Amino acid sequence: MKKILLAAFLVLGSVTLVEAQTAPAAAQNPNGPQFKFKTELHDFGTITERDEPYEYKFEFTNTGKSALIIQNATAGCGCTTPEWPKQPILPGKTGVISVKYNSKGRVAPFTKEVFIKSNATAEPYTIRIKGTVVAPK
Repeated sequence: MKKILLAAFLVLGSVTLVEAQTAPAAAQNPNGPQFKFKTELHDFGTITERDEPYEYKFEFTNTGKSALIIQNATAGCGCTTPEWPKQPILPGKTGVISVKYNSKGRVAPFTKEVFIKSNATAEPYTIRIKGTVVAPK
């Protein structure tokens, strides 16, 4: 009986710990900075393979109560390049994260993620681009 109670306690404790670690930082600190993007996904649609990259600018507002600082923005591959503001974004102010996609040699559908590390959330915030690259005619 003691083993069953101990096992149940360990499982319950583990679930509580996992939930606490995955809770959004905004819930943990309601007075902190917060992202509010106009859109978190941009669909380029069908685009033609070319030498110069395609670009989309993700606009966001800091809806929190303190300055938002973006420490880094990274993509999963070299074909996607993010650029982010280096200065703090004050509460109520807007900023832009520019994402460039290099379609050269990539004729196929694609979905790419950009991971934003900031003081707004414990985990990276994710924005995405997608589309389909076709060969030039």
